[in-house]
Amino acid sequence: VLSFITPPEGEHIGILTNSGGNAVFFSDNVDKFNLKLAEFSDTLKEKIAPHLISLVKKINPLDMIGVAEEQQYYNIAREMFEDPGIDIIVGSVVIPPFLGMKSDEHFRGLIRAWNETGRKKTIDSIIPF
Repeated sequence: VLSFITPPEGEHIGILTNSGGNAVFFSDNVDKFNLKLAEFSDTLKEKIAPHLISLVKKINPLDMIGVAEEQQYYNIAREMFEDPGIDIIVGSVVIPPFLGMKSDEHFRGLIRAWNETGRKKTIDSIIPF
């Protein structure tokens, strides 16, 4: 598995999640790992805006709310992979069974974005239980 992971070139992390709790957890703990939350540029905010519902604040960590599906994870991750201000992308997923989501759909979006952007940045995915 580690042979597929690109070593990070910097310490700026971009986080996308569908859970506010995960967003708070990352915000509170990222410095413990000598990382910094990347500041979302105005350009990145403009690029991700069409893929988010209006309730979502375009800040890092990005809480896309529980309704985010594979396509949102793909679109947002793709823009984050292309952004020069982000070195590491973490996708965190809470799977709400009442919405009928599949356990792997979010990760398919993340991995597709990573593959299509040339795997130039480190990616990590987390499923809290």
